[in-house]
Amino acid sequence: MWGILGSALLGGLKGASQRRSLNKQHKLASAETESEKEYRLKLEKAKLEGDPDIHKKRQSAYSPIFSYGQSAKADATGVAIKQGLENSIIAHEIRNKIDDKTFQMINEQADKIAEHNEQYKKQADAKLMDYKMSRDARLRDLAVGHSSSMSSTSTFGSSLLDLGSQWITGKLNEKNPNYFYGGENPLDR
Repeated sequence: MWGILGSALLGGLKGASQRRSLNKQHKLASAETESEKEYRLKLEKAKLEGDPDIHKKRQSAYSPIFSYGQSAKADATGVAIKQGLENSIIAHEIRNKIDDKTFQMINEQADKIAEHNEQYKKQADAKLMDYKMSRDARLRDLAVGHSSSMSSTSTFGSSLLDLGSQWITGKLNEKNPNYFYGGENPLDR
């Protein structure tokens, strides 16, 4: 009988050690690694600020338009000078139309770039949410595995109590065989 109780007690110690090990594993797994932290911070920054290369994209989009506008304005001024109309109202109106057209094209590009940047932010937000969801799912799965092993430990504890209860019942039955089977119950006295 003591052999069974001894092995049950050793099993309980082993369960406690296993529980501590699982707690340590869960704590370690729930900590964010440097690469995970870097990725999360990059996504959070992209969510707030958008495309990190947005200034380069603006410059590459605006530069040809601005160059075209300057070239067209210089050509129009050259034609006006050849015709002797350099300071005339007509030359002034032509330069204004060229400036208006240039600014309109720049505004169209600015709208496209802003739309691109908003899409970039939305994609970063979606990736960040996916990252958080997958991380939470991994931690939840780990916790479920942890709690199921904990429940097996608690099942072990329950089994140990049942075993102790059976042992006590057996000892009481040895002393008074009718104790639980129709005999006098000492608690009824």
